[in-house]
Amino acid sequence: MATDAAGDAGGDLTRLHYVGVALAAVTGAIHLVLGAGALA
Repeated sequence: MATDAAGDAGGDLTRLHYVGVALAAVTGAIHLVLGAGALA
């Protein structure tokens, strides 16, 4: 039971980690595009 709960919590943390990475990638891409647009 406790192991299942820990496994679920770990899965949630992993999901949050990937969501954070994806958001960081999107934000970085937007900044690159805006930066390029400002330079153009």
